[in-house]
Amino acid sequence: MRRRRRGCRKGRRRGAAGLASAAVDRRHTVPGPAGVPWRDAPVAYGPWGRVHDLFRPWQPNGTWQRILTRLQSLADAAGAITWDLNVDSTVCPAHRHAAGARKWGDQQKEPPGGVCTEPVDHVLGCSHGGFTTTLHLAVEQGRKRLSIVITAGQRGDSPQFEPVPAKVRVPRIGTGRPQARPDRVRADKTYASHKNRAYLRRRGIRCTIPDKAAPARNRQKLGSRSGRPPHFDLVDYRRRHAVECWINRPVPPTPCLSKWSRTRSPGGHGRQG
Repeated sequence: MRRRRRGCRKGRRRGAAGLASAAVDRRHTVPGPAGVPWRDAPVAYGPWGRVHDLFRPWQPNGTWQRILTRLQSLADAAGAITWDLNVDSTVCPAHRHAAGARKWGDQQKEPPGGVCTEPVDHVLGCSHGGFTTTLHLAVEQGRKRLSIVITAGQRGDSPQFEPVPAKVRVPRIGTGRPQARPDRVRADKTYASHKNRAYLRRRGIRCTIPDKAAPARNRQKLGSRSGRPPHFDLVDYRRRHAVECWINRPVPPTPCLSKWSRTRSPGGHGRQG
């Protein structure tokens, strides 16, 4: 009777065929469901531990970020990105599974890792609705997210206006500097401050931001001494719906209904959804 070699299980394929089958299985596992704890992953994706073991190593070494950057570069080369950014924010309530992280990340059994530094508060803020997290987004006109800044729920929107466009950086295919400056930025009156407008002027970016009521009344009282009011195009402002549509999509590319992970970088104990 012929004995099987030690360490080889029955039915396991070796060589290129085995690697190809592993790649096919990985393709089915990568776009797994989000917005649920790891242990509640559907049976179709296999044991939840294997899904976690695939997702987690790619988070600290920046694989997910490189995949996103490469896809953005290909979309830009194909002309699928319109360089008109729409900036807005949304608040995500923290699920009870997000509790339990240590105040100092290096004291955890599995320290949080990734391409970003883990903040002390783990982007969990205490507001009237409980623990929340705020997502500050920049979405182009084709409803593709180009940058995101995650802060605690009680953080204001206007102070995060500059970091959001500053994180936009799409490398070009081949030679050339990365595309980092949009043609226009649209935002609501929450971001209508002199500081934000001056930042866009320094970078040579046009903006469509409505003015607040109080500055407009003060400008009328001063008359000609108040200077020229900022230009506002109401027809162009209506195109800002792209970021609202991205947030309100039934199944958005990055789920933003609730926060499941205990840390800022997802993958340690859950998925940020």
